[in-house]
Amino acid sequence: MKAEVANGGSLIRVLKELEQCTFIRSYNAFGKKTKEKLFQLIDFFALFYLNFIQNNTGENFWTNNFGSPFDKDFSAQIDLVIDRNNCVINLSEVILDSLFNK
Repeated sequence: MKAEVANGGSLIRVLKELEQCTFIRSYNAFGKKTKEKLFQLIDFFALFYLNFIQNNTGENFWTNNFGSPFDKDFSAQIDLVIDRNNCVINLSEVILDSLFNK
């Protein structure tokens, strides 16, 4: 989708902030002008929300799809979030397998 951006800078400022926060990335397509940047959503939670949560809010949706290919598309699970004083957030995933069930 190509967008015409008016001079004023507010959209450009927002896009730069989203890129600095690693929600999106920008790049120039091969052979295109510098002004014709492409933007890609790369934030895992936003991608997960848009693909799995936004239109799938039925009462038994997740129960009915447990173990299906739909359920296995995203394997990451955030089990622990540590918000540190030095402006770093750590996300941890805990994986239990059959080794612990013996």
